[in-house]
Amino acid sequence: MRFGSGHVRAKQNRRSALLEYVDALLRDLRYTCRSLAAAPGLTIPVIILVALGVGANAAVFSVINQLFLRPPSRVAEPGAIRRLYLRTTQTMDRSAQIRGEMP
Repeated sequence: MRFGSGHVRAKQNRRSALLEYVDALLRDLRYTCRSLAAAPGLTIPVIILVALGVGANAAVFSVINQLFLRPPSRVAEPGAIRRLYLRTTQTMDRSAQIRGEMP
């Protein structure tokens, strides 16, 4: 039977899990480096493809960020922007719409 605070044990478990994760990550990184060193003809294309992927991802994010996530630069107070929704209270019958009649 273990004594002590449950919070202390939980913290130790989280620390242990983090160390296991970092250890596995370092092992995978060493294995990757050894594999790439064993096949130098494959290393350069892999590095180029990873660099192109990172560059393309950064470019796409920059465009999406500028177009959709940031307020337009011509707006003086971006915090004052509001959305306006219109809702009609009367609905027209579809057949009346086709004939051009108003309710």
